[in-house]
Parts: sequence; C-alpha cells; structure tokens
Amino acid sequence: MRERHLDRLGDLIEEHADTHALRALLEDGAPGGLPNLPAAGAIA
Repeated sequence: MRERHLDRLGDLIEEHADTHALRALLEDGAPGGLPNLPAAGAIA
C-alpha cells in the first residue's frame, strides 16, 4: 500500500508541479535577492 501511495504522490507532483523549476531550485539553490526569513524560534 505504501508503494502505491508513493507512486500516486509522484504522479501528482509530475502532473501539477513545475518540475523544471523544482529541479533548478534543487540544483542551483534559491535565486538571489529574496528576503531572509529567520529560523523558527529565532525571534525573541
């Protein structure tokens, strides 16, 4: 059952996500010029 769920999740990502943009993000990192967000709990 788990394998079927993972296959379905992969299908949904392939059908509905911008996989080219996701691949670029993974390979190149976030584009420059974006604001920095503090880590959770970092703001006192």
